[in-house]
This record gives sequence, structure tokens and C-alpha cells, in this order.
Amino acid sequence: MKILITTLLFFFSTFSFAQEHFFQACRNGDNKIIQELLKSDPSLLNSKDYKGYTGLILAVYNNQPETVMFLIEKGAEIDLQDNSGNTALIGATFKRYIPLMELLLEKGADVNLQNYNGATALTFASTFGTKETIQILMQWKADPHLKDARGMSAIDHAKMQGSEEFLSLMKSK
Repeated sequence: MKILITTLLFFFSTFSFAQEHFFQACRNGDNKIIQELLKSDPSLLNSKDYKGYTGLILAVYNNQPETVMFLIEKGAEIDLQDNSGNTALIGATFKRYIPLMELLLEKGADVNLQNYNGATALTFASTFGTKETIQILMQWKADPHLKDARGMSAIDHAKMQGSEEFLSLMKSK
């Protein structure tokens, strides 16, 4: 019995270590470590941490474009959602990481995917973004009329911010 418990503890501690090591490598943009970890355990690619963050989401949040591309090429699911329903695209938009937004959209990210509060990348852009973030999302057919859990659209959020420029960008499409 003692051997079984020891074996199980070793297995779970090794798995947790490998997973945390993978997430740290994604944060730091260390593709060599990521490659080695994925060789030994391919399931790490789309695994989630306690916040629901995948390696891809962590690479986006830490502005690691080479790692984002590497993970996508390895088959990372672009639209996986964290515990709040946010995606890599929503994160890139919130952080105003334009090249990552463009990369994710080019690789198939769903521009209209809503988080668990009904917010989209465009909702975040209309509240926290820039003219360029809104232009990019609108070019990719973001729907400014989708409503969040409070019944507000991206247009409504732009009105609350008092941004006539954002409103004109969304209404022109």
C-alpha cells in the first residue's frame, strides 16, 4: 500500500511539475523547452492551469509572438477559453498586442466568440482599445451589435467611453 501511495504521489507531482514547466516556458517564450515537453507529453499543448489559461493564452498575455506561432503550428486550439471564457484573441485585444491579434485572426480565431459575460474582442476594444484594434476587428467582420450579459453591445460600450471615433468605425461597417 505504501508503494502504491508513493507511486501515485510521484506521478501527480511529476505531472504538475511538467505542466507548470510548460506554462512557464510559454510565458517566457522558450520554444526549445516547449518542444521537449511536448515530445514527452503532447497533452500539454491544450492543457489548462488553475485559471483555465492554456500555453497559447499565456504566450499571448506575455507578448511572445514566436511562441504563439510555434504553439499554433503544433496544433494548439486557438479558441479555447479560460475560466472567464476569454480567449487568446480577447487577451491580445485587451493588451493591445496588434501583431498577435492579426496573427490569431489569420490563423482562424473566431472574432465574435463571446466570453461567459457575453463580451467579445470588440467589446474589449471599444472599452480599452485603440482605433487600430477596432479597425482590425471590424476588417475581420466583428459584429458590433452582439450583446453582453448586461444587454450592451460594443457600440454601447463605445458610447459610454464617449468615443465618437470608435463609434464611426463600428457604424461604418
